[in-house]
Amino acid sequence: MDDLLKRRITEYVNTAHSAALHASRQQTANRIAETTARLAARGVILSSHTVHEIAKIQGDHINTVVQARADALLDAYELYGAEIDADILTDVKSLRATLIGHLAASGESGLPPGVPAHQMFQSMLETNTGAIVNTISCQIEKRKIVPKIKRAEIERVFQEMAIQEARQSVAEDDRSHPKVGAVVVKNGKVVSKAHRGETPKCHAEYIALEAKLPDDLVSGATVYTTLEPCTTRNHPKIPCARRLIERRVARVFVGILDPNPGIRGLGIQALNEAGIETQFFPRDLQSQIEELNRDFIRAQKERQLQASVAPPKVASEPEANPKVAEIIKHKGKAITVFNRQKWGHGYLEGFWANGAVIVDCTPLWVVLEDPVAKNQQSFPLSNVEVTFDFGKNRLQLTLYR
Repeated sequence: MDDLLKRRITEYVNTAHSAALHASRQQTANRIAETTARLAARGVILSSHTVHEIAKIQGDHINTVVQARADALLDAYELYGAEIDADILTDVKSLRATLIGHLAASGESGLPPGVPAHQMFQSMLETNTGAIVNTISCQIEKRKIVPKIKRAEIERVFQEMAIQEARQSVAEDDRSHPKVGAVVVKNGKVVSKAHRGETPKCHAEYIALEAKLPDDLVSGATVYTTLEPCTTRNHPKIPCARRLIERRVARVFVGILDPNPGIRGLGIQALNEAGIETQFFPRDLQSQIEELNRDFIRAQKERQLQASVAPPKVASEPEANPKVAEIIKHKGKAITVFNRQKWGHGYLEGFWANGAVIVDCTPLWVVLEDPVAKNQQSFPLSNVEVTFDFGKNRLQLTLYR
């Protein structure tokens, strides 16, 4: 395991462990206070029964904290694509021994004044926590065979990670700017993450790919970005969509489309035309991103409104796109989808097993949702043929891929 992976796992585990330790300490202190008060009411203050009761409570505390660390380690190893090994059991054994030694030799044992935390108390703690190591050992072996985190759940973790990055965005001036976070994942491992403004006046995708991974091979990686990648930037800066294409990433998960109607959908179109698969974040996470960017979205809507009330230019209006009109008529409805491969031997050809539901359509792209998996994908409208499925009496789209 390289140093970077170790550091990421350590950061993940320490955060979860600290929270569990704090919560368990609070709960343990309350239980000890209730127990000593109950015993005192019966006239029992300094007795072996008091020591046994408190040793049991502290044993529960140790078990809780050790189990929480084991869970965090297993989740982190799986999340970052590390091989689950004996180091996890070594870590929790060490933590158990440290907690026992600390409680037996300090004033934090919870024993009443006058009752020393002697050798007998330590022996009780060891007895009350002896089974936790065997339990965790069995859990480790099980996780090697049956992973806990499903693919969709892992993808959601990375999407939430991108949103957390977006929350840290720094605006470069007084104007309204989007808050954007990006996470780059390869072989199940987070190799880079960034947010807009982390480097002054730079987009999140640029920072994640160029500033942090200038020499790394990210071909085949998956990028999670909270906002559709841009397609235009002032020279000599390169648009984010172009950077993603040049770095040959395999997939891009997009939180929300750009709210600017002039460029909305162009980033998705550019990626799809380059053969990069695009999908959207789940709707609940999209809502979080929209709320996070409410000022920017409002500013874009106001610009659009101002443009709509401006004196019209003398020019003939383009004719309505009949393909868009036909697809929009079936928005929200189930349709049949057939993949047709442009090149190769046709191994990608076939009907979508669950069909699809039309989410949206513009002159540039169409968004479809799997009605079972609930994941959305977008396709260039230029690669879509509109027909009719007479067998099921519904619209059929043929996707040339």
